Amino acid sequence: MLDARFVRENLGFVDTALRNRGSDILLDEYADKYDTLKTTTQSLDALRHEKKNLSRGGRPTEQEIERAKILSQDIKLLEGEQRDLRDWIETFLLNLPNIPHESVPIGKSEKDNTVVKVWGQKPIWSPEGVLIFNGAGKRVVSRFQLFLVRAREFLHI
Repeated sequence: MLDARFVRENLGFVDTALRNRGSDILLDEYADKYDTLKTTTQSLDALRHEKKNLSRGGRPTEQEIERAKILSQDIKLLEGEQRDLRDWIETFLLNLPNIPHESVPIGKSEKDNTVVKVWGQKPIWSPEGVLIFNGAGKRVVSRFQLFLVRAREFLHI
């Protein structure tokens, strides 16, 4: 999963990388929700700070009690909004594909890829869809015992 701050700070780069990958995800809504979350979090912190400083004095007055009730309601409302925004952003980021490396060729399918290295031999398949082994068995020596493992017998071919 990509980092929320990285995606927001590098919208152009992420958008280009996703388009090169063949994805058509729009990041405009994400940027708006991220900015709203940031503003909501700052407002929430300011309200919490005000409520904390409100109760610092000695015995609270009626006005301070009423203000604390209003602040509590506002805080509760903003916490719900913040939770919804965080859930939306997390879901969006979980569904956002990873950014391909710079060395990955740009293309729509695997046919656009270039072969960098070939290792081993391709397996041989029979017309029935059964894997054909070159050599009927393999000798294995372990603690003075000799076992003959026959691949065809093991696979019931």
